[in-house]
Amino acid sequence: MRYQRTALAIGLVMVFSLALAAPGGQETKTVTGLVKAVDVEYQTLQITENGTNQEFTFKVESTTSITKGDKTITLAEIKPGDQVDVMLEKGKIKSIKVK
Repeated sequence: MRYQRTALAIGLVMVFSLALAAPGGQETKTVTGLVKAVDVEYQTLQITENGTNQEFTFKVESTTSITKGDKTITLAEIKPGDQVDVMLEKGKIKSIKVK
């Protein structure tokens, strides 16, 4: 439990850093990667970014749009191994698209 909270805090800092480091001062950034874990209780999504193999844990907001194809799905429907695009806007997750 203690490890999960520490990992979550580190992941949220990484999300914030990603938003600030967007090229050219952009306010949006998309991270594409493979789902490593989903925690419905804490509303988090952990992915490994394609190309860099860097791991990120994202806090999913109640306003986050989650889709697969043209269908709206829930966080619980995302499974480890799914390929996703996570769009960040101003440091918050705007959408998750499952491929």
